[in-house]
Amino acid sequence: MFIRNINVGLAVVCVVLGTTVTTAETVCYFGQAPDPESNDSYRWVIPIEDPCRCTEVKLGGVNTFTSRLPFKVKYYDTFLQSRNSDEIQAWLNCTCRDPLGMESGAIPDSSLSVSDVGYAGFSAEKSRLNVTAAWCPVAEDQNQWIRVDLQSPTTVTGLITQGRHRSNVWVTSYKVQHSDDGTNWSDVTGTDGLPVKFQGNVDNETPVTNYFPAVLNTRFIQIRPLAWTRYICLRFELLGCRPCRDPLGMESGIIPGSSLSASYENNSPGKFRLNAHEAWCAFVYDEDLWIRVDLGAVTTVTGLITQGDIQKYEWLFTPFRVQYSNDETNWSDVIGANGLAIQFQGNVDGVTPVTSYFPAAVNTRFIQIRPLESYISVCLRFELLGCRAA
Repeated sequence: MFIRNINVGLAVVCVVLGTTVTTAETVCYFGQAPDPESNDSYRWVIPIEDPCRCTEVKLGGVNTFTSRLPFKVKYYDTFLQSRNSDEIQAWLNCTCRDPLGMESGAIPDSSLSVSDVGYAGFSAEKSRLNVTAAWCPVAEDQNQWIRVDLQSPTTVTGLITQGRHRSNVWVTSYKVQHSDDGTNWSDVTGTDGLPVKFQGNVDNETPVTNYFPAVLNTRFIQIRPLAWTRYICLRFELLGCRPCRDPLGMESGIIPGSSLSASYENNSPGKFRLNAHEAWCAFVYDEDLWIRVDLGAVTTVTGLITQGDIQKYEWLFTPFRVQYSNDETNWSDVIGANGLAIQFQGNVDGVTPVTSYFPAAVNTRFIQIRPLESYISVCLRFELLGCRAA
């Protein structure tokens, strides 16, 4: 860790210039400095790169050296003194630091994998925060890892760790890696470009929170223990936010029937809707088959949920494409990293919803679903996922 002490009269402000260790407790100081965007008038400032890491804030005098810092600081009209992390987070308007689902189970066991399955009763599914065990690999070396597949690109900003429940074993330091494909991995690095060595736990039960120097947008996260007390044992939660995946209104009816159309129209538009009593069905398949939604305005769309027909043994069990347009004339395919149109997986029965996320959000007014083939007929109910402008 590289630290510079700035003398500001009676107070000393410690400014973290580059770090290889992220501490669990960060005491920050409010000082005053001329704001170049406000005619150099003096305003309050916390002279660190990410004030949202602060667990305590105090007054620290007058600081006239912010222009020399290797990062841009944020200026405030007032100041806060507090030891309450929740109060500090709210005051600073820190966002995207929600639990992503380890403790709650929203991240399923099938999304967890490890280098070593561990002792009986201490496998990957025991790595969840606050469970009565932990993940404890048999091997004790720095080649061990635990991996989370978040299923789609997700904003990840930090994590919370614990040791093994009711046992004096825990991880004291670790590094974090991320990947978009589960094969090619990159370290979380500090401002010096070196892998961050995160400070772990000092006992087995007290949660320790670490935030990343920069926000990640990734699908896979991997934790690699570097040092430990007695044995490697770990429980954890990932922090961040799953952006823009709200139902857009097919099931609720917010999207009106007048906004729905299809190339094969033989029944009510209401049958398109997720969990409707019947499904829209095309009993004659052709290559130009499509189902279209007019969202009324440009909207961020990130995925969709599909179902078949609950009353018939027929469903969209073949692959399908998704297209989007802003004028209902010129259409673009949702594409993958290879630049080709994605063939999304359809359903395997008439009841179970299947969720498909796009690799990247699309901002569009019109969405079109294009079944690629059919053995008998195509039946479909669906919901679009995304978020509308406030």
